[in-house]
Amino acid sequence: MKEVVASAPCKTILFGEHAVVYGYPAIATAINLRIRTKIRKISGELIIHSRDLKVTWKRNQSVPKEFLPICKVIEEISDLIDQKPLNGMHIEIFSDVPPSCGLGTSAATAVSVITAMLEFLEINYDKNFINKLAFEAEKISHGTPSGIDNTVATFGGLIRYVKRNSGPNIERSKYTPEFTLILADSGLPRSTKHAVKNVAILREHFPRVIDDIFSIMGKISDEAWTLLSKAGENLRTIGHLMNINHGLLDAIGVNLPELETLVNIARKNGALGAKITGAGLGGFIIALAESAAVHKIHSAIKNYARLVLIAKPDNMGCIVESKVKT
Repeated sequence: MKEVVASAPCKTILFGEHAVVYGYPAIATAINLRIRTKIRKISGELIIHSRDLKVTWKRNQSVPKEFLPICKVIEEISDLIDQKPLNGMHIEIFSDVPPSCGLGTSAATAVSVITAMLEFLEINYDKNFINKLAFEAEKISHGTPSGIDNTVATFGGLIRYVKRNSGPNIERSKYTPEFTLILADSGLPRSTKHAVKNVAILREHFPRVIDDIFSIMGKISDEAWTLLSKAGENLRTIGHLMNINHGLLDAIGVNLPELETLVNIARKNGALGAKITGAGLGGFIIALAESAAVHKIHSAIKNYARLVLIAKPDNMGCIVESKVKT
C-alpha cells in the first residue's frame, strides 16, 4: 500500500462504574468520535507522529512513553511477518477528542494503528485478531486492563461487561440504540487508580453498605441493558436510571462539586438524565438528550466545562476509511 487511513471509535461508560470492579455488570457504548491513523510509504524509515500530543519519534531515538503501546504493536506485527525492523512507514495519529480524556483513547489509538498497519502491509486479519493485539497494547498503557475498551473500539456497539475470575464476560448487543449524548469535561485531572482506591477504603469501613450499593448498581445496569438492547427503547426511563446511578456514585465518594454543577445544568436544561462517566473525581459527565434539547443543553453547559462534545452510539467499530495502492 502507498497510503492507508483507518479509525476506531472512542467509548463512554453508561452504567456500572466502580461496581464493575467487584463483579457487577457495566454497560459501555462506542461513540462516533474517532481516533484515526494514517500510514504512508516513505523511504527506509519508521516515523510516528501524534498531532494531538505534538510528539514525533524516529526509530533511532529513545521511545517516548506515549508511544510505548504503539511500539508494542509494531513489534507484534513485525514478529508476525518475520520482518525486523519494520521500516518505510510514516504513521500519523489524530483524533476527534483530546488525549487521555477518559473516553478510551488509548485503546482506540491502538486499534486504529493496528487496523491501518495490517491493511498497509496487506496482512490477512479479522477483528478478533485486532482485538487481541490491542489488548496487549492496553497492558502497556494500564497494566491490568479490563478488556472492555479495546473490545468496544474494535467491534463498536453497545457492550455489557462483567468481570470474572475465569476471564471477563463480554456481551455485545445486536441492536444499536439511537440517542444523543452530551459529554462535558470538568477540566479536573482524573485518576482511575486513585478513585478505585478511595472506594476500596470506604468499602473496608462499611462493607455491607457499599456492597448493597454495588448490588443496586448492578440491577440498574441489568435494567438499562434490557431497555437499550431492543428497538423502541424508553429513553426517559433510561435517563431516570442514569440519575439514580449518579446518586449512588455520589454516595460512594467519587463526585465533586464541579461534576455536580455540570450534571445539574444538564438536567435543568432538558437532559433526560445525567451522571458521572468513568471513575469520577474529575473527567467527564454525560447527559442523555432528545434532539430538541441538545442545543439548549450544549449552550448552557459550555460556559462551565472545559470541553463539550456531542456524540451518538457507533456500531461500526474499527474501519479502513481510505487506501491508495502502489
